Amino acid sequence: MYRKTALFVSILITIMTGGCATLETLQQFIQKPEVQFEGMSLESASLAEGNLLFKFKVTNPNPIGATIRNVAYDLRFNDKTFVKNVLNKSITLKANGSNMLELPVTVSYLDLFESVTAFIQSDKLVYDLSGSVGVGPFDIPYHTKGNLTVPTLPKVSLNKVEVSNLSFTKASMMFSLDVTNSNPFTVNLTGLDYNIKLGGKEFAQGIAGNISPITKHGKTTIEIPFNMNLLELGRSAYHLLTKSSSGYEVTGAMQFNLPKIGEKEFPFQKFGKVSFNKGTRNK
Repeated sequence: MYRKTALFVSILITIMTGGCATLETLQQFIQKPEVQFEGMSLESASLAEGNLLFKFKVTNPNPIGATIRNVAYDLRFNDKTFVKNVLNKSITLKANGSNMLELPVTVSYLDLFESVTAFIQSDKLVYDLSGSVGVGPFDIPYHTKGNLTVPTLPKVSLNKVEVSNLSFTKASMMFSLDVTNSNPFTVNLTGLDYNIKLGGKEFAQGIAGNISPITKHGKTTIEIPFNMNLLELGRSAYHLLTKSSSGYEVTGAMQFNLPKIGEKEFPFQKFGKVSFNKGTRNK
């Protein structure tokens, strides 16, 4: 009895540590370990890239320990191969026990889209992950798929317009642009190229710099002062500013300095309605 047990254990040790054995021999003595996908998490992110972590639970149903030696993976986004590789591991599985296997992958979001426009218009990507986990002499296949949320660019809107010293020839104006960040991380703009129209007429254009970092799920306001020459804009501009509100259009480009990419501009456009806050009025 002792000799049979010792022989059984000896064979198991040889097999589970990667020793040579035929499939028929394996099936006589051990069960194939199990691999279960536990989920994907976004460990850190920015507008440029995200660090993904895929997690697997590997279970050893046998009465002797084993070793996870590698994980082979083929990761696709929207049906296009992103990366295909083998990551060597050395994770111990206790007898009749389990352990977690983690697969880290860094993705550059812009590399996943054919154009900047496609990036701006997308809010998610479909990922497809397949491969195998090497445990002892076994290569156990797995396959999973899901959605990856794509970061969104900040939203620019015209919050209010202050009008003072209004006359037939001039006006002092302050445009308040809100830049809202809906991402779970801070966003840093290096500049904002803007063009502001009220009632279809161009009132202000330029580049705003020294923009404060926009915290996660937060916003910052950019104050833009302008002294308007209403003689150049025409009489219709004066009549527009005597009203309480107006339709507006804000267009331009947000400027970023992205890691590993450098300077990058993303266009934006926003339509809406804005109120005029009136100050001193002189004719």
